[in-house]
Amino acid sequence: MTDTPTPRRITMSGTSAWLKDFLVIWAVGVAIFSAIASVFFYFARNEIADFAANFIGLDRLATAEQVSKLSDTIDALSAQLETVTGEDGFLIVRLRQSYIIEPVTQGGLVTARYVMRRTQKGLDCVFVSSTPLFRDIRDIALPGETITPPQQIGLDFRRIENTYRMPPNLLLGRIELSLSLQYSCDGHTEFDEVGGLAFFLTERE
Repeated sequence: MTDTPTPRRITMSGTSAWLKDFLVIWAVGVAIFSAIASVFFYFARNEIADFAANFIGLDRLATAEQVSKLSDTIDALSAQLETVTGEDGFLIVRLRQSYIIEPVTQGGLVTARYVMRRTQKGLDCVFVSSTPLFRDIRDIALPGETITPPQQIGLDFRRIENTYRMPPNLLLGRIELSLSLQYSCDGHTEFDEVGGLAFFLTERE
């Protein structure tokens, strides 16, 4: 009669030994891989950093100094644009649409029709008064008198008609009219000047 082989049993002590051997091998492998990776990244760190910078576009990002210079440039251009467009003052006048009603004779009044609007700078200020300045061939600013009461205007262009009294000593001929404007802004006084209108002063009949 043949003996039946007894099945081999896997005991808990055998399983623990196998698991222990596996963990030791895994830990050694991880340590070796980490060491190799550390050596690789140490020697290739510059190349990896350049690749990452190019990949995410860091090479195209502005530095803080470049951003500051760009901001200064934009501020300078904005200031120049405001000067060109008149936004650095309190009023913008459309001179091509503004004119003086002629004829104007000695001893008479001058009526000017302006197309103008307030700027953002002058929006929070109160217009107080205007003084007309007349220049004849001598190119000397001679003050006159404003007869029209002060008017407050907004940001939209509108037509304003003002009447002025000329100084008595103006010479006949071409006269240029400008306005010296006074504003009250948060308790302090500001001045502005607009001009560019011209007319011919003729002798009274």
